Amino acid sequence: MGIPYDVSGSSARTKDESGPKGELLTETQVQWRVEARQKSSEASEWLYKRGLSDETCDKYLLGLEPFARPRLVIPLFRDGVLVNVKRRFLDTGDPNEKYKAVSGRPHVLYPRVLPTTRKLVVCEGEFDALVARQNGLAAVTGTAGMYTWRDEWTEQLRGCQRVDIVFDAGPGPYAEARKLVKRLQDGGIQDAFAVRLARAGLEPGEDLTDWFAKYKRTRRDLRRLIDKQRGGQQ
Repeated sequence: MGIPYDVSGSSARTKDESGPKGELLTETQVQWRVEARQKSSEASEWLYKRGLSDETCDKYLLGLEPFARPRLVIPLFRDGVLVNVKRRFLDTGDPNEKYKAVSGRPHVLYPRVLPTTRKLVVCEGEFDALVARQNGLAAVTGTAGMYTWRDEWTEQLRGCQRVDIVFDAGPGPYAEARKLVKRLQDGGIQDAFAVRLARAGLEPGEDLTDWFAKYKRTRRDLRRLIDKQRGGQQ
């Protein structure tokens, strides 16, 4: 199975790509991990609880390393080329341990921004971006973490007419979303807006995954929330 071009590049902080480069996976190793995930009831249950279908997991080549501490594998691509891999332990609640990327390797917007995208949602983590895509939203996240945004990513968003930042509910993520709005506007993307999920009743720390998987809300519900907040300009 070849790696498809249309797959590309967390809420936790991740290291920059300075320093020695860690080893990447081969295409065969990526596929082995996809097949391991497909066979794992534990991984399937974890992903289903987050609203992700088998089709979505297969499309974006989500894998599993079924070791003593199983961890999900998220391949990150740039222009169809594998440039990094993020791993997420299934058995941890520690935000500093949740996500590990390969050291010294690039971070990307995940999944990639399509040239035809006009309205874009920027969310806080890879799984949020995937469940949003699955529900019909053009959504991306930066893979270097909520606190790290790259100027090159702003350049990639220049074709978008409107960008809505939908980070997790709570004052901290909302403050970070406001900072990103200013950064995008300084970079020439004027129609950028920070959305407050807490205004829809979500608790601190809840996110777009909860929006779709826990509360069973829809893309239209989210659009109505965004339009209402944009109308009031908070």
